Amino acid sequence: MDWKSFVKPDWKKVVLTVVIFAVATYLYSGWTVTHLADAVVYGFPLDFYFLGTYPCLIDGPQCPDTPSISYISLAVDIIFAYVIACALLTYMPKRRKG
Repeated sequence: MDWKSFVKPDWKKVVLTVVIFAVATYLYSGWTVTHLADAVVYGFPLDFYFLGTYPCLIDGPQCPDTPSISYISLAVDIIFAYVIACALLTYMPKRRKG
């Protein structure tokens, strides 16, 4: 198998990419909500959206919630999910009919 056929998009890879991306983001955001009380984070393996409070000064008041969006992290997350989808669909054994 060559590299071009491995990454060539088709509808199965795109659908599986969306599913992997959505499930990983949902599970990771659920984990961060239970472990980080003052932050909402979306994205896995890189956080592409962060909403939370942080101290303005050391031992000072909390700054207001400020959303932060990283488009590079979003692109890396989508590429990561696509590579996993390609690997799963390429290396999973095919079912035989009949």
